[in-house]
Amino acid sequence: MLGAISASSHRDSPMNRPHPYAPGNRTEFEQLLHERRRGLRVRLQDTLAAGSASWQSAPQPEVTDTKDQATQNLSAQAAAAELARLREALGDTDQAIERLEAGAFGYCTRCGEPIALERLRSAPSCPRCRGCQERFESGQGRAQYGSPT
Repeated sequence: MLGAISASSHRDSPMNRPHPYAPGNRTEFEQLLHERRRGLRVRLQDTLAAGSASWQSAPQPEVTDTKDQATQNLSAQAAAAELARLREALGDTDQAIERLEAGAFGYCTRCGEPIALERLRSAPSCPRCRGCQERFESGQGRAQYGSPT
């Protein structure tokens, strides 16, 4: 059924088309996405708590060694990058849950074609089919699509 969608249906809203997957898949993805969201929230809270604890600990002595300063800077940058990554993953997961609830989950947000079931199982919050994701990552998509969603 995945290949049965006609070219004219590209313009149709995913909600106006029959869903390409079995009804049981919705439950599977709903569970995957909610478990992922719970796990990301816990990791985000733990990361924030660890960062807060390190900043609230005893004041750091003045760093005069450039190597020590570089190490502190790298540690702070790594922590900030991890927080940004977790927040982005949580946002992607929340958006996937919204698409699931709206009946649009499983369709590429760019071209409207169904996303391969195997791809959704390995990355349930992915918003794009493989082809659109490859174009996006190659840089063509960034200029064409604008935003990362």
